[in-house]
Amino acid sequence: MLNTLANESSPLPPEEPGRAEILRHLKLADTQAGPAFDALVETARSLTGCSSALVSLVDVQATWHVASAGLNVRRSEPEQSFCAHAIAEPRFFEVADLAADPRFASHPLVAAPSGLRHYAAVPLVLEGCAIGTLCVLDPAPGALSTQARGQLANLAGVVCELLRQRQHRLRLEEQNERLRDLTRASGDWAWELDATLNCRWVAGDFEAVTGLTLARVIGRPVHADPLVDASGLDRSPARSFLDVLAERQPFSRVVTRLQTPRGALLTSHSALPVFDAKGEFRGYRGTTRDVTARVERELLLRDKTALQEASRAKSAFLSRVSHELRTPLNAILGFAQLMALDQDQPLSAQQLHKLGGVRQAGQQLLDMVNDVLDIARIQQGAMPLQPRSAHLADIVATCLHAVQPLASARPVTVQAQVPQGLHVWVDTRALEQVLLNLLSNAIKFNRPGGSVVLATASSAGSTELSVTDTGAGLSADDVAQLFQPFNRLGAERKRIAGSGLGLVIVRELARAMGGDVTVASQPGQGSRFSVTLPTAAATTVAPEAPPQRTEEAVPPHCVAPRQVLYIEDEPLNVLLMQEVFRAQPAWTLHVAETGEAGVATALRLRPDLALIDMNLPDINGLEVLRRLRAHPDTRELRCIALSADAMQDQISAARAAGFDDYWTKPIDLTQLLVSVAQAFEITR
Repeated sequence: MLNTLANESSPLPPEEPGRAEILRHLKLADTQAGPAFDALVETARSLTGCSSALVSLVDVQATWHVASAGLNVRRSEPEQSFCAHAIAEPRFFEVADLAADPRFASHPLVAAPSGLRHYAAVPLVLEGCAIGTLCVLDPAPGALSTQARGQLANLAGVVCELLRQRQHRLRLEEQNERLRDLTRASGDWAWELDATLNCRWVAGDFEAVTGLTLARVIGRPVHADPLVDASGLDRSPARSFLDVLAERQPFSRVVTRLQTPRGALLTSHSALPVFDAKGEFRGYRGTTRDVTARVERELLLRDKTALQEASRAKSAFLSRVSHELRTPLNAILGFAQLMALDQDQPLSAQQLHKLGGVRQAGQQLLDMVNDVLDIARIQQGAMPLQPRSAHLADIVATCLHAVQPLASARPVTVQAQVPQGLHVWVDTRALEQVLLNLLSNAIKFNRPGGSVVLATASSAGSTELSVTDTGAGLSADDVAQLFQPFNRLGAERKRIAGSGLGLVIVRELARAMGGDVTVASQPGQGSRFSVTLPTAAATTVAPEAPPQRTEEAVPPHCVAPRQVLYIEDEPLNVLLMQEVFRAQPAWTLHVAETGEAGVATALRLRPDLALIDMNLPDINGLEVLRRLRAHPDTRELRCIALSADAMQDQISAARAAGFDDYWTKPIDLTQLLVSVAQAFEITR
């Protein structure tokens, strides 16, 4: 058992205050970083040929080895560690023979007969501060090749991006916790209900506003006060406050008519359901505000402004989150693809398997980002739906074909009982997304050898689509939590892929099309998810044009010489693009790291194509495009936005400004050269 990597002469870590603050936010002390980091150190060990590899973080209390391969070590004293030497170097640190170096010769792990001899490390830098290293060690003396050094540096860059993602996620969680506390503190009076919906606590101006005493409500069940609109009129169809509470879902600004000794009051309620550690429903905590007729008229105008501001803030927040996650994912998934596709120095099957772990983790994060953006687009009306009379059997056939590989792998039998000639009034792509989510869930959560049945039932003006599985089924408490974002009901412990957002998207899309989703399930008896949609008359409509697909790949080496200008300030993205363009010797890639430099280079070079990042350190991509279009020498230059900004309004604004196309990061490298070649063939 190896317990330390120490040496008495190692220097103290420099810049300790900044490092300590970064490590405190990462929360990785005395813990393991996770499977993605494990796959990276395994890859580092394999690529360099060394016996062991570590990801180490240096704190004043200890050096924490948060991922290791080939060496069982968790912690070292920082003032005695190899890493303390390595982080003092700006880029690369290597000792070819530890036994011949007076700094390390007396180290017990070196002096031992079978001790360590070779050590090489690349510093991990976050926010300008070296916080640790990615290092490799070996019992044989020697030095890494130039290629191995480059590969180790590339992997260190991926480690830094993974750490940066964790840093962003933890900061977002802290911010969300603050926002939840502030939300709970607002309102005219606060209240709490138990699991049977009896009132057990009220605080604030309840008695002063309503004229009711606490004795009349504490310990008593909630009344079935009718829901009303902002004008105080009963809603149609009629619903009560009890109906809202029975859903066990968060709600906001639900307005009811409350009968009090002071007359009828309009009261606006917001609340959160409370669940214990086992996921069992324990009641509600919420706030209530008096919004009677006069106050309500004043609030409508203020609420409209507040909603607009909140919508803008939400859009800005989602845009920033999407950009900050997509940027490192472009490097992670891109370099992983490059390593997997490298024909000059192909990886072994074992190395490809380990690298697959990195790609899978990155793809799961990208899927989650896309799901969050889809939900936001639907809720904000930014995902325009185009309802039309659609032939249901055709849509179902498309979806069954898409999920068949997943069903075969389980294996699970999937059947459809959909009559020919049945039409529904839907957005075709939205319904496909709904059915694909429901079918894939029914397959993934089924038992091996189970079955899935998609059936329909029609009534006056509506059609019900049901997806029934033979899986383990759900309890009533599980069903109550199904549509909570990121709540996977323990599926993550069973290693079932997913983000916990699929059903949220299903419900939002169904409601946007004028329908809804219901669930019927019992433990041990499977589950039945039903979507109700408007029925449409069978009409003759032109079929939707299938999406354009490029079947031809770019030849291994295009002979036509081309000049491409890439305006990008992120070094890893530049390095990735340079590696991609090496596959086409006839194409020359020129890089400019600022917008100003990019415009100047374009005017001097007059390239065939310009790839422009939207977020540059001096001027943004829109300004770069404006200057290029304003000059006669570059007015006709084909310009493509290449950005991690993926919000629809950002894409629309770029296209409206005159960009010829918009490619979002992360880029699929297998398609990139095809797209570039197509761009060359299109003239303005």
